[in-house]
Amino acid sequence: MFEIRKMNAVDMPRCAEILEAAYSLPPYNEKFTPGVALSYIKSKFNYCAGHSFVSEDDDKKIVGFILIGLSVWVEGGQAIIEEIVVDPAMHGQGCGKALMVQTEKYLKENEIHSVILWGRKDAPAHGFHESNGFEESTDWVIMHKVL
Repeated sequence: MFEIRKMNAVDMPRCAEILEAAYSLPPYNEKFTPGVALSYIKSKFNYCAGHSFVSEDDDKKIVGFILIGLSVWVEGGQAIIEEIVVDPAMHGQGCGKALMVQTEKYLKENEIHSVILWGRKDAPAHGFHESNGFEESTDWVIMHKVL
């Protein structure tokens, strides 16, 4: 079983380790230079502080996290899942599901109308997101440009 709690600033180094481990695997194959993952987590945490969670195992070790940004749109409150990342050694054990359940509960309690996220179609997370009720939008597209 996993305990889900609010993410704190002291959790960022462990979350950066998890991010590096997860994104070093296919299809991402990212190679982080020293300090980049932690800088990324810090920047996201600054935006998402107060609305993000970590998942701890029975030994109180952080094994996953979710970073959530909130905004307001026409229909009301809107959440953006900036990251949901689970230690690769914990995949398939319910950690991500526990994070999603807590997140949905939190968002409903805070009258958030909708949740969006983006991800790669060829990533294992695509199926995970579908199994948690997310569906591909036919109206929106993510656009990207490398400078």
